Amino acid sequence: IGDRHHTGISDRNHRNAQRGSDKGFRIEFAEQRNPENDLTPYGQASTTAQQQFAERRPKAFWLDENRYDVTRWNEVLRGVCDQLAKEAGAVFYERVVALRNRGGRPYFAEDPGRLRRPMQLKHSRLYVSAVREDRCAHLVRLVLVAVRGSDDGFRVELAEHSIPANHSAPEQAEFDPAHKLLIIKMRQVTVEKSGGDVYRAVRSSWKLNPRRAERAHHVLAVVKGVCKGMYDAHEWRLATDKEHEPPRYEFDGHATDPEVSARYLGKLIPPQYRKPGMASPVLYVGC
Repeated sequence: IGDRHHTGISDRNHRNAQRGSDKGFRIEFAEQRNPENDLTPYGQASTTAQQQFAERRPKAFWLDENRYDVTRWNEVLRGVCDQLAKEAGAVFYERVVALRNRGGRPYFAEDPGRLRRPMQLKHSRLYVSAVREDRCAHLVRLVLVAVRGSDDGFRVELAEHSIPANHSAPEQAEFDPAHKLLIIKMRQVTVEKSGGDVYRAVRSSWKLNPRRAERAHHVLAVVKGVCKGMYDAHEWRLATDKEHEPPRYEFDGHATDPEVSARYLGKLIPPQYRKPGMASPVLYVGC
């Protein structure tokens, strides 16, 4: 992940985090079980299993024999960070605030505006950046090594019947009537032009009613009828990238709390909002 001069952890621990070989990190694979131990060490799992595990849903993670229920990989990341922040206090802050990705972007910051998809931690003033699901385990390992020196005592349970996401039809989301939603529908190519970053793709630039947009609690980024991202907008303003007539708008925001977004992410929006031939990519629900 980052250069060791960025992380501030020892050479040995950095090498352990990079190769992911610490014996404590385990993942349970539903279709590839060890008869002697249901929790298969990640480093000993087959190549196919390693490639597919990020597409499978986590059921829980264990840290020091304590079990924490989760449904998504970024919940594992935030949950581990919360527990480490609670146990290590200021040491956690000092060890993780310097962690960077290969491009030099921080994984942790006090200012959520410095992160692409910030998630607030309960036991620290820091935010942690949500990452791609196939990078979550690596970042968790890096954090554990930075704070504790190893990832011993940490393992992940996969959902019993989870299968690769691209082999299953998404279920339909049930909109909460209490949630005021702004739906923005995009093409897959729009996301690809933003380097696969859904937040960058959805935040700008749209023809919409700014007053109605400001009333929305959450913004849903939808591709092919499926919610790919959910964000809380801090501010709506005129788009700054180029001049438009009529004017277009953009927002700054952060990822919605996972407890809320779990109701929508990865699920089809109701059929009345994805009818063929709907002209506007922007839809208002309750706002």
